[in-house]
Amino acid sequence: MQKYGMPAPGMPSAVHSDEKSAMHNDKLDLHNISLVCVETRYPELASFAIERCLAGADFKECLLFTSRLHDLPPHMRQVLIAPIESVEAYSAFVVHELGDHFKGTHVLIVQWDSFIVDARQWQSAFLDCDYIGAPWSHRPVAVGNGGFSLRSRRLYEVLPQLAITQVHPEDYAICELHGDQLREDFGVRFADACLLALRASWHALTRGRSRTAVLPAQGA
Repeated sequence: MQKYGMPAPGMPSAVHSDEKSAMHNDKLDLHNISLVCVETRYPELASFAIERCLAGADFKECLLFTSRLHDLPPHMRQVLIAPIESVEAYSAFVVHELGDHFKGTHVLIVQWDSFIVDARQWQSAFLDCDYIGAPWSHRPVAVGNGGFSLRSRRLYEVLPQLAITQVHPEDYAICELHGDQLREDFGVRFADACLLALRASWHALTRGRSRTAVLPAQGA
């Protein structure tokens, strides 16, 4: 039986030739990227997802935003924030406050059910985008789902300059409501501009799904 957090059957396993130099001791070197999870309700589940990411890659820092301290490994830095009690509050935090906390040139946002399953599918071209998330097939703007998304420091430097009144859903607000302004006025690069080149690898990175179950099957 396939274990959760492992590549799905048939998933490409070869390392892209231009990414071999990024692998160190069988782990991907993402030392410029901050790994972030915002979860004040279920920190244990968030910890599980974070550990799955850390199993395949080394990051600049690992931040778990929580409302109280928990007994978690020291490599997970817990950042105390007010309880996130609604999806609207989550969106507001990600749009307005997250940028003040991470130090990397980029931030990889994960959730308890969205995490890396195959770090070998990473491509350095991901860093050419200011925002890349799983494509939306039901929206006119393809990219993308914020639950597992890579965003640049540059994007977070620009967001405060926008008059964002509707922040929820935050990924919709950034990519669709304000996407044109971000592109035209600030030169922000969304992954839809280079999606054809990145799509296969980004899907493989997350087992081809925008949200990945992490709870083991009963009795597993």
